[in-house]
Amino acid sequence: MIPIRDKSAAGHEWRIAEIDESRAESIAAASGINPFIARLMVGRGVDDPAQAERFLSPRLSYLYSPFQLEGMHDAVSRLRRALESGERIGIFSDSDLDGLTSLAVLHGLIARINPSIDIIMRYPVADETYGLTRAVVDEMIAAGVRLLVTLDSGIRDVEEIALARAAGIDVIVCDHHHPDDRLPDAIIVNPKRHDCHYPFKDLAGVGVTFKLCCGVLMSYRSGFQKPLLVLCELGDALVALSMTDGAVVSVESLDAQSARIRLPNIVPDDSACIVSLGDRYGWVPSECVPGRRMFDLATLVRDVSDAGTVPAGDGLDALCRALGLERSMSDVPGALAALVSEIDFRKSEKLRNYIETTMPLVALGTIADIMPVIGENRIIVHHGLKNLPATSHPGLAYMVGGLKSLSARNVSWNIVPSLNAPGRFGKTELTAKFFLERENAELGVILKEIGSLNERRRAMVDEIFTSIVRDMSNAETDDTGVLFLVRNDTPDGLTGLVANRLSGHYQKPVIVVSHQGATGLVKGSGRSSVACDFLSIVSSAQGFFEKFGGHEQAFGFTTRAESLPEIEACIREATQSYIGRAPIVRIDCEIPIEVITTEFVGALSSLEPYGNKNEEPVFLSRGVMVRDFLRIGKDKVHGKYQLAAPFRCEAVGWNMADAMERHANNGPIDLVYRLSLNEYNGRVTSQLVLIDLRESGSSNEKINI
Repeated sequence: MIPIRDKSAAGHEWRIAEIDESRAESIAAASGINPFIARLMVGRGVDDPAQAERFLSPRLSYLYSPFQLEGMHDAVSRLRRALESGERIGIFSDSDLDGLTSLAVLHGLIARINPSIDIIMRYPVADETYGLTRAVVDEMIAAGVRLLVTLDSGIRDVEEIALARAAGIDVIVCDHHHPDDRLPDAIIVNPKRHDCHYPFKDLAGVGVTFKLCCGVLMSYRSGFQKPLLVLCELGDALVALSMTDGAVVSVESLDAQSARIRLPNIVPDDSACIVSLGDRYGWVPSECVPGRRMFDLATLVRDVSDAGTVPAGDGLDALCRALGLERSMSDVPGALAALVSEIDFRKSEKLRNYIETTMPLVALGTIADIMPVIGENRIIVHHGLKNLPATSHPGLAYMVGGLKSLSARNVSWNIVPSLNAPGRFGKTELTAKFFLERENAELGVILKEIGSLNERRRAMVDEIFTSIVRDMSNAETDDTGVLFLVRNDTPDGLTGLVANRLSGHYQKPVIVVSHQGATGLVKGSGRSSVACDFLSIVSSAQGFFEKFGGHEQAFGFTTRAESLPEIEACIREATQSYIGRAPIVRIDCEIPIEVITTEFVGALSSLEPYGNKNEEPVFLSRGVMVRDFLRIGKDKVHGKYQLAAPFRCEAVGWNMADAMERHANNGPIDLVYRLSLNEYNGRVTSQLVLIDLRESGSSNEKINI
């Protein structure tokens, strides 16, 4: 990032992302997109045209094979055994939306395969602590559960799982949280386990559950666990790609002599299939790997291609284009793997249907858990939102119908808080029933109660926030690097929401701890709206926590009340380096104001869905002239600029009227903003949504860091 030396009118430090211009130019030329959008993509880690194609066209076939997750084969095998033998299955999930969507996804799969299976479902309710507890394990034992599956939880519940194992219960831990050094005695599916080499580590808990379900369905296919050899000419060499269950096992480049020796060893199974491209080495399969089933890659592509034809030459480039795929010229193995995955996806109608119908739930849990919307999560959220309007779930269909537009932001602002509200008041079962219920009459009752709890949640957070701000204004100024509050008026289900509001208000990391419970344990939540890895800072006090988990800027913990002074002291010491730092505004791209047209703003939609690590882009334009200023809103605290010729456009600033008025008549100004389209009386115009501003020329000096 490049910081601008002086601060803005609001006292913020501006940091502009450094962009590799040559990479941006390469992507713009190859993809035919606006150069400024190409720069935004490079700033998001998209480095070459092949990555750009995956970013701009997040296909379901680009999802990684579930069997690249360590422990997946064992988990699938054990779950299938339970399904086929009719064992009683216990499911324990976390109480948040990530956990409850996980519950709904796994419950749906079990009902699909064996509707007669007896499922014992459990999640934290009332004032129960986070994670699997001995009480829950005792319930599972008493109910005769033979297989227990933990969802979005379990990776740190070593003692509790040991208790279940001692009682003869097998356990599958399906989780995404960071493990401790000591792992539970269970079949563990978690991309963050230390020995797992899964390419994408940031799946939500529901994403891991979804992978388990896909793995189970894939295990019923005729080609399950049967190797596949893909051969392709590359100059004077032969690329040999070995795949099993959609995962690349090995890649080798062979000449004619080494092919005779190596090919029989690459895929030694006599049942292996061979897919070949090109005729230079057409003799290799028959001489070196006799008795194998053979297919021609071009024929397979033609069979699934929408056009039904492939351009002359049938080379790798032509085959990729026939299925709408682009490829990096240097990545032949990647192109081959993508082709095979796309063909397999198009041919697997039942699996494709399951993925498309389940994806809205997976997307909802991923959005709710504020997971990075990159990599596989980008694919999940993209297709989840795409399929959400057609969801067969009547409750979700009702909630989606109330949205003006369907985006990750609208889902996170309008659907997620409502469905999370019951859990914040210890009524997790209400949201669980919402996901599992299909009868409209019963769902109507559930939705009404959820709506009532959500209104109660809003009112309580507002009241607590106002009370804290009032108390803080009457107290001595807190100039420490963190705000640490223990509140008797804050239920533990609301600590995160209150901490989030306070962090935005005071522009510093905040921890809110709830009142003491009957068990002597207290729960706390931390949030940070400023640039720091709050989770790492708090880890200095990890030895005092009974339960602990979360992400860089959002976490939760359970501890004993008597440990709070030590925890606060550790955290305050660790945050000393942040005291006095100016809040940072991160700017993705500097653009001339003339670039902004309705076409440009519309083209930005190719970057969606937005979310964590793929935020809505922030722009900087310098030397902008203001034609007119107007205070707007009931209390006149919002402002609106009419920007002067040669570019006429509106810029609105929420709660920024005072700063905007000060700069309105002082010459050119520099604006930091996001972009949107504004429709009024049937006319669509571009609109700048201001984040910050300053007088132009106050400092254009930049410092490389």
